[in-house]
Amino acid sequence: MDINVLISNPDFFSELTGMDRISGIYLEQERLTADRLRKMVKTAREHGKKLYLALPYIWNEESARALKKEIAPIAGAQPDGFLVRNLDELGLLYDRGIQGEIILDAGLYTFNRRSAELLGRAGGTRFTAPYELNRRELEQRGFEKTELTVYGHYPMMISSGCLRLTTGKCVREKEPYGVYRLKDRTGTIFPAVNCCRYCYNIIYNSVPTWLLDEDGIEEAESLRFCFTVESRLEMRSVLTRFFDGEREPKGSITRGHYKRGVQ
Repeated sequence: MDINVLISNPDFFSELTGMDRISGIYLEQERLTADRLRKMVKTAREHGKKLYLALPYIWNEESARALKKEIAPIAGAQPDGFLVRNLDELGLLYDRGIQGEIILDAGLYTFNRRSAELLGRAGGTRFTAPYELNRRELEQRGFEKTELTVYGHYPMMISSGCLRLTTGKCVREKEPYGVYRLKDRTGTIFPAVNCCRYCYNIIYNSVPTWLLDEDGIEEAESLRFCFTVESRLEMRSVLTRFFDGEREPKGSITRGHYKRGVQ
């Protein structure tokens, strides 16, 4: 079974290349230049790993204009594939004839075999299991060409209205990918990230989803770990414990919908 890791911070890349059991690494396209990506692709292959480029969550006027200009040079860096997060990006890759693996993220819903077949004909070569399905529903859907996210703070909201700008001023120049905290009326703290290159925000769940010790995860063709607001030390701890067979969680976690599904 392949183990793939998504990192929002490209500076964590060197930490992963030395971990033999990791098969592939996802990097956020918006945080890289084509030159840096080219070097990272070369390094990944020297360590026997695949490198995938995660495209932005938002397709708006700004991101669409930028991606249409940048897709040729980043494809020229020859990553092994792309993690696509909306249908417009899937169409862009198709229109430009870009080759490689096309992994559809959880937001491109493949709730059943028919939807997976349809999106497969549209260009998807691998799918991400929808967060909303429980184990029984996933088994009915099947895990063919499917990757299961077993660790990570799931995105709760993607906002094209910048929260930093609304509450103060634009921080694009000083802190383009800063992690900050939001508190709701119950006192729960949610981490959030301002993605300034394409001008949107991601609000993450207050606790990570942890499925590492759940039955059934081995049925997936590959597993994904997502490190978005974690520190380098936290990332290393989760991966090391998993590879050492320590699957029980520490601290507050959620099982997501894996056991209960959507009510």
